[in-house]
Order: sequence, then structure tokens, then C-alpha cells
Amino acid sequence: MPLGAEQERKLNEKIQSLTEKLLETFEELNLVYSLTETFSGTSGAEQVIENLSRLAVERLEADCGWIALKDERSQHLTTVALQGIDPESTRAVNTQFVERVIDGGRPLLLNDLMGNPSFQPGSELHAFLAVPLSVREKIFGAICISRHSPEEIFTSGDQKMLTVMATQGAMAIEKHKLEKKLLDVERLAAIGEFAARVAHEVRNPLTSIKGFTFLVGRPKTTPEQIQQYTALIIEEIDRLDTIIKDILHFSRQSVLHPKEHCIEEVIDRALTLTEKQRTDQGIQLNRVSHCNNVRVMIDPERILQVFLNLIINAVHAMESGGALTIQSITRDGKVVIDIGDSGGGIPPENIDLIFDPFFTTKETGTGLGLPITRRILEEHGGDISVDSAIGVGTKFTITLPLESHLKSFQPRENE
Repeated sequence: MPLGAEQERKLNEKIQSLTEKLLETFEELNLVYSLTETFSGTSGAEQVIENLSRLAVERLEADCGWIALKDERSQHLTTVALQGIDPESTRAVNTQFVERVIDGGRPLLLNDLMGNPSFQPGSELHAFLAVPLSVREKIFGAICISRHSPEEIFTSGDQKMLTVMATQGAMAIEKHKLEKKLLDVERLAAIGEFAARVAHEVRNPLTSIKGFTFLVGRPKTTPEQIQQYTALIIEEIDRLDTIIKDILHFSRQSVLHPKEHCIEEVIDRALTLTEKQRTDQGIQLNRVSHCNNVRVMIDPERILQVFLNLIINAVHAMESGGALTIQSITRDGKVVIDIGDSGGGIPPENIDLIFDPFFTTKETGTGLGLPITRRILEEHGGDISVDSAIGVGTKFTITLPLESHLKSFQPRENE
């Protein structure tokens, strides 16, 4: 028996909405990766190169300086980190002298560029010193300095000092390049692992949806079975929706809207929202509050998510009933909130893993609840710790600073 028009419409709307959210999630992950790649080149080796050129000019009292880098594949020479000189003025020097330094691997000291018949006339450069940049006999560029006045020359001592600077600079540049390559490899591995885990989490409910959809379409399926399968399909869609929301919360940078708020009001709201779950499971609430008049600078909605995650986890740990204990106090300039349960406890081997993304011992769930919780607290300048014993229970302790660096959110006029 086919689905009713209204059921089919709602099912199609949920599937369409889910598909759009999945596409947005993967596009956002690709964007995060692209931006990470772009920003990874804004510091490190580039900063070393800039500092090396500046220090060479300052320490050797030169009038100008630059660094020439040779591309390993194209052999093209690029001038970077210019100090007191324009690119055009370095062009002839690079072509006639700097390439000779890089190709030969030996320093070059010329105290009368104008006296060289092959050099362009009219240049302000007179004394010139260049030293190759190399690591493990691999030359990838040269550091160059010059003086304008014919009376000021470079000495062998200057050459020795610049050689030492070039050696140290080249090692630092290579170190940062190797670190960047290592970070790239680790980043790709992390993205690959993240994508694999996302695919695994998404694949299970999608497989269920596909199977139930097939059963709904069979001619022999009864109306009761259709209703049952449709409910299961919607349940799996809701599960996918939760997975997507968790992934988005974990992967995107939060935009906090902080304001002064009573921390106890946030706890009360979380308890109200979880009251039915606690009552249904026969869980007793023990509440000890010493922060009734304490106001802190927080984003109430984000901190509410912290309390909801921890309370729901505690409820799940006490399927046969138990006691939920919440205590709050101020200590050492912080608000300290303990959330404890009388459940089975966390195995010692899992304690160090519970804040890892995707780690979970539950049959359902993404394992992102606690990592999201820790991230929210860190964004507020807070922290979270855990203490657990098998057969006794688990206690999470969260802290928030009384004096926060967060500023009250001020919406723009056009928002």
C-alpha cells in the first residue's frame, strides 16, 4: 500500500532537507580545508626569510638588501623580502651576479659594481655582497646586501658574518618547510580520518532508510507495516539530522553572543528540559547551589548546551535509576560546577579518550558531545575535568572565570 499524500510530502521534505544539509556540511569541510591550506603559508618560513633580510641589513649596516630564491623545478629566480630597494633595481644584479652565487655555491663580494663593464649604468648600488642559502649541500637561494657610497666597502669579516647568518637562516627556513610538510601530511591524514568517520556515521542510517523504503514499496506490505517502516525512516532521518548538527557544531568556529547572566538560571533551564527523561528513569536530583546571585559573562545558549550534554550523558549512565548531583560554588575567581551520576562509571582505559572526537561506547551517537562541550568551555576561558570509578559513578567538573575577557555582543545597525 503506497504512502498517503501527506506522509509522502513530509518524507520527501525531510529527505530533501537532509540532502541539502549534507551538501552544506561537506562544502563547509572543503572550505575549512582550503582556508587552512591558504593560511598555513602566511607564517613560518616566510617570516624567517623576512627577518633574515632585515637583520642582515641592520647588522652589517647596509643600505639595502633582499633575498633571491630559485624555484627547484622552473629554475626561475624570485626576489623577496626587499629592504630599502625596489624589485626593478635588483633585476640586473640577480641576472649577472646572484645566479652565479646560487649556481656556484660560493659567496661573491664586489666593492665596485660600477666598475664592472657588464653592469648597468646609473645604479645606486656600489658595494655588493651575496652569500648562498643552502642546507645539506642543496642551494635554494641567496641573501644579498649592498651599500650606495663608494667609500663604504664590505670586508671579509662582513662576508663571514653574512655567511653565518645565511647558514642559520637556511636551517630555520628548512626547518619550517619540513614542519609545514609534516603538518600538511598530518592535516590530510586527519581530514581523511574525519571524512571516513563522518561517512561511517552517515552510512548506517542511510542504509536503514534505503532498506525500509524498499519494504514500504513492496506490494505485500500491510498498512500496519507501512506505518511502522515510515516511523523508522523518520526516526533515522532525525538521527541523521542530529549527526549533521553535531558535526557542524564541532567543525565550525563558534560565534559567541556573551552577556552577563546568572549561571544558576542556565542550570535550571537545562534541568527543566531534561525533567521528563529523569522522571521516566526514576532519577533523583540532588541540588546544592551557592551561586544564586552569581552573574558571569557567557553565551547562555552555548553554556546551556554544555549542561544539557552533561546531564543527558548522566541520565544515559543511569538506565535503572540513580541520583544526579549538581553542586555549584565560587572558588579562586571561578565558578565551579560539579555534575555527578551514580551510574556504572567510565572504564580507566577510556578516561583519556572520552574527549576525542567520535569516541563513543554507545550504539548510537556521534561521540562529539564531550568534544563540543570542552570546546565551548575553552572558548569561554573555562575548562572541564572528569573523575570516575567503576560501580560508583562519574563526576564532571566545569569551571568558568568570574572575570571574563568576553565582551557583550553588540549587533550592527543593519543586522
